[in-house]
Amino acid sequence: MSRLIAILGILVFSQWAQAQFLNFTSEQVCNSYQGLVKSYGFTEYWRFLETSGTTAATMVGTDTGTYVGSPTLDQVGPLVMPSKSITLNGSSQYVTSNTSMTGPQVFTLLIWFKTTTARGGKLIGFGNAKTGNSSNYDRHIYMTNAGTVVFGVYPGAVKTIVSPLAYNDGKWHMAAASLSAAGMYLYVDGASVGTPLLTVTSAQSYSGYWRMGEDNLNGWTSSPTSFYFAGSIAEAAVAVGAAVAGTDIQRLYDIGKFCHN
Repeated sequence: MSRLIAILGILVFSQWAQAQFLNFTSEQVCNSYQGLVKSYGFTEYWRFLETSGTTAATMVGTDTGTYVGSPTLDQVGPLVMPSKSITLNGSSQYVTSNTSMTGPQVFTLLIWFKTTTARGGKLIGFGNAKTGNSSNYDRHIYMTNAGTVVFGVYPGAVKTIVSPLAYNDGKWHMAAASLSAAGMYLYVDGASVGTPLLTVTSAQSYSGYWRMGEDNLNGWTSSPTSFYFAGSIAEAAVAVGAAVAGTDIQRLYDIGKFCHN
């Protein structure tokens, strides 16, 4: 409990965090992250806890992932509950889901990342190819060479939201994005960034796979030098059929910030 009080004394949390965290021990707060991911409607949740092998287990749903190119497993993650991450080399390594599905028109993406790359890369997205570069690809969050974060969908034309700040500073960050009848939103570290596109309510129609760490980005806003992301990723999740509220995204980040490694 002393750790909770000390950290609350030096960190500025959201109003929700200030009200809620005082009622629980630090262990209870940190352990609540996984439960909230599930309760907020995320349908797949890849935590990358494996120490060996090529299968990335999902903590929600049934769509396991495959580690491609032997990324470095069992690395320190952003959280302390415990949490693990994988490190990608930026040239041949990524994660792909294993089950093809119809691209959702309502969804939320969530991923933690850490990098110092100046070559950009895909963080998480949807593409019609399980491996290699997709010919249809959108519903993605990616990084530009400058380190800004972009959320994009393709309802017949490229539609993107770009963060005003760069996040290739070698620190852990949480990116999230949603699409629904309410429009498209991008969040970094719990806060809405860029300008939400309230009239964009659909994405391209095709079937495909969830990709983390690499896929095609040709033709997209500030397309980076590398489609491969060089850095660490962790706690990746997708909510198919649910646009998670901004307040809930903020709550997840508040807990992550408090329980940060």
